[in-house]
Amino acid sequence: GFPQERRRVDRPRAIASMQGSGDSAHAGMGVLRNALKTAEEAVAAFVAALPEQFPGINEKHVFRSAGIMPGVMPDEVRLWCLLRHRDLEPVMAAYHGMERIFRDVAARTGVEVEEKFVSACRGYLANDVLCKVLDESLRIVGVPKWSAADIAFMEALSLVASPGKPFDLHRAISFFNDGIDYYAQDDGDASWIVPLGRGNWAYPTGVPIHHWAWTALSGHTASDAGPLTASEALALAVVDLMINPDKIAQAKAELAARVGPQQIRSSLPAFHRSCGPILWRFAKRVGRVMRNAGLSVGVSRGPRRNY
Repeated sequence: GFPQERRRVDRPRAIASMQGSGDSAHAGMGVLRNALKTAEEAVAAFVAALPEQFPGINEKHVFRSAGIMPGVMPDEVRLWCLLRHRDLEPVMAAYHGMERIFRDVAARTGVEVEEKFVSACRGYLANDVLCKVLDESLRIVGVPKWSAADIAFMEALSLVASPGKPFDLHRAISFFNDGIDYYAQDDGDASWIVPLGRGNWAYPTGVPIHHWAWTALSGHTASDAGPLTASEALALAVVDLMINPDKIAQAKAELAARVGPQQIRSSLPAFHRSCGPILWRFAKRVGRVMRNAGLSVGVSRGPRRNY
């Protein structure tokens, strides 16, 4: 990872799907190959190993398929696991350790296990040069212009989503360049290859992310002012960079200095091998449909590039 200076980034992550196959039977009879018990034991073994073998790893999991009633043992169990850390290398080390532990437990119980690497990405590496350009543009645009009705809706929504918690909405323009966000974002890998900056708008702290209230606010007119402000700031920033190409050169130089000699490669070689041809065939099919509809389109493989 990059030097641990005061930079604002988010957390690298890896997501995996583990599928166990055993025997199905009435729970009173018992089964020789218990897929559910194996999955539970494997998760417990991995979590127990975290403090000593994989310190700092944040682990979350959910059983996506684990039977329909306690009286019947399922012959198939599907488990999704999510791992986070401030750097990608410990995440991948923990991922491979998790896979090894799962396979060891499954071998002991006789259950078949299938591992599927869903996704992984580095933490977002914010570029100071671009972020300052965005900050200057945002200060020209000003804060989001929420109406009284917008604020009233957000207050009511926060009260329902977080009862007893005081209403809090950040309404100033601030430059955040310290700490690590609790979430990850999908352009994390890209930010280690090209300079990227990010501008956010505020939601009330009483509206948790991934909560139904977050969806409700996102679909309400009370949320329009935020993205409108951000889009105007982005447009001004683009004009600034076009007029001052030296800032682009400075952003590239900053990225090169922070990444250093390490080669940034995709964390999903298996995905590219398996899905690359599928995506290519899909693109050609879309191209044929568009041409049949009288639309102009070009589909090209383009040059290969390793990340």
